[in-house]
Amino acid sequence: MSIAQIEKLRKERISKLEGLKAQLEKIENDDMYAPEYKLQKRNEIKKELEAVSFDYGTKIAELIDQTESKLLQGFHNAEYKGMDDKQAAKELLKEMRNRDMSEDLIARNKENPEHLYSEAEKIVNANLPYAPAYIRALKKLNVSGADMLEKNYKELNFNELQKSYNKEMELLREQIKLFEVEKTAEESPFKAALMDHYL
Repeated sequence: MSIAQIEKLRKERISKLEGLKAQLEKIENDDMYAPEYKLQKRNEIKKELEAVSFDYGTKIAELIDQTESKLLQGFHNAEYKGMDDKQAAKELLKEMRNRDMSEDLIARNKENPEHLYSEAEKIVNANLPYAPAYIRALKKLNVSGADMLEKNYKELNFNELQKSYNKEMELLREQIKLFEVEKTAEESPFKAALMDHYL
């Protein structure tokens, strides 16, 4: 799996960078070496550090992009996968009813969209089949919070395949966060600690 590959590359990258930093520290602290030799070795190791950081960073970023695209595509395809014609027709009919209902909700709540939001929140939390009509009406009326309600409703109604893809996306997001923190730690350990805490 690509997520395991990302984790493996991250660990390899850290290991190589730490090994090179240890070499650099050893040369810096060893009085046996002449200053010219130390300078030469320091420059060589710094170039190698930059190369390792760049090469692994590029590979990891590419793998993250590929994995994310693959997971998103799979997630979107999973919504209707396994549905027979009868189920698909039922979903289409439900969608058409919700569309009509949303137009009615818009007409009735133009003056007081906040009231519509509180109703919609209860309906989404109860996971009622006409919740999409309320969400669509809120979005058409530009009511703040409509996107969050839509996200909550969709998550409540994921099929098993969508749940699986969503779990993989969460694992990928964790890898992205760890990678960002690791890159930041190379420049500023304090900033990395803050990122790790708040991300």
